[in-house]
Amino acid sequence: MLIRFKSHHTRKILWALIGVIVPAFMLWGGLSYFNSRSKDLAGKIENHRISQQELAKYLRLTQVGLLFQSPEAARSLTPEQIRSKTWQMYLFLWKAKKDKITVTDQEVVDALAGIFVRNGSFDRDWYFSILKRRRINPREFEEYIRASIIIDKLIAKYVAESPSEEEVLDLYKKENEKAKIDYLMVGYDKFPAPQEVTDEQVHKFYEENKIQFKQAPQMKLNYVLLEKERFTELKEKLIPLLKKSEHLEGFAKELGIKVNTTGYLTANSPIEGIGWEPNLVRAAFEAPLHSISPVYEIASGYVIFEKTEAKDSRIPPVSEIKNVVIEQYRTDSQKRQAQKYIEEILKEISEKKISDLATFAKGELVQYGESEYFKFYDYIPEVGLYSNVNEAIFSAQPGEIIKEVFSLPKAAYLVQLKEIVKYDPETFEKEKEEYRERISRQKFMVNQIKFLNQLQQESNLRIYVNPQQ
Repeated sequence: MLIRFKSHHTRKILWALIGVIVPAFMLWGGLSYFNSRSKDLAGKIENHRISQQELAKYLRLTQVGLLFQSPEAARSLTPEQIRSKTWQMYLFLWKAKKDKITVTDQEVVDALAGIFVRNGSFDRDWYFSILKRRRINPREFEEYIRASIIIDKLIAKYVAESPSEEEVLDLYKKENEKAKIDYLMVGYDKFPAPQEVTDEQVHKFYEENKIQFKQAPQMKLNYVLLEKERFTELKEKLIPLLKKSEHLEGFAKELGIKVNTTGYLTANSPIEGIGWEPNLVRAAFEAPLHSISPVYEIASGYVIFEKTEAKDSRIPPVSEIKNVVIEQYRTDSQKRQAQKYIEEILKEISEKKISDLATFAKGELVQYGESEYFKFYDYIPEVGLYSNVNEAIFSAQPGEIIKEVFSLPKAAYLVQLKEIVKYDPETFEKEKEEYRERISRQKFMVNQIKFLNQLQQESNLRIYVNPQQ
């Protein structure tokens, strides 16, 4: 164990402070799992086979970190969540080793001295007292700190990004400036849709707009959902049976539990009978066909599934979706008529130098409206919340009629900025560091998720699930 300590303060260690690099929704839905019949094989990374014994060392480091930060929070995590944190730590340290990132004993000493400092110097008694209360071996804790510093260096190299002054000011403006607008709205439903659509029109529209008809990947699932109490009752019988079962139907029949069947699901679909579980859906899309899954814990209980059908993303032939194409053609025709109508109004405004949209308030096909004050991220009644609209509004000058037609889902719009309340520079100077920190956290979170996904692809990590675990 290291016994030399420095008294000066050290920089904070990201891993030690936040516990796990990725946010909660990535805890175990963000990694890919595969079945294995080998009890000893935990996973593979590149060409290296990771044994359960090797993984156990990283599992202990993860447990030490959780115990040090919050024993209560550590106890609230499921074994699957802790195991997922362990794999994430493994990935980071694997990458750090490839990059030859190292940590000296002195860096570990300085980090410990910075964490356990009282009255300006390292408090040895406090250090050992904390570890004893948390039931942490000092040698294990120092190895955890070493791993944390290595990960800190890795994150600083690939993830850390400081926000610019422009980004800080931009966010401050968006959250503090207010605007009022007048608008003209021309609904698409004000115009007639063509009743007769020829085959030639259908084929021409389809060919010119094929991308509109692209279908996302789809799948069907069979699954069983067990409430937590029921899972606990069946666990001793369920786990061994899961190991030897090839398909869900036989597994469920043996246990006398119901198998549910879904319709086609996309990546954004709720699961019938379960609800919105994006991590579970993602795992199902990544799972092989006709293979029984490991047990997944969700809010309402435990799920085991089998993917029974899968369709890749595709653009169906026009013969298959002819009715859909016809309806889209009709809707598109109404939209084009509305856009043309409001473009004529914009042309008239320009030619006659009209300075107030209220001039058109009594138009037969036009609806005129005035908003109350709103901020950039606010929903505007009768208009909605669209970043391109709000960007144009808050970039305009008071009284300006924006020279752009906004084609939104149900109507086309012209917008005039009536008033804007600008931000106060003095208040901004007082609050800008808080905004800088917020942007830093947001960037850090987004970048680390991207980095973790990049590492998974780079390492070709495969995590094997032994149903006996």
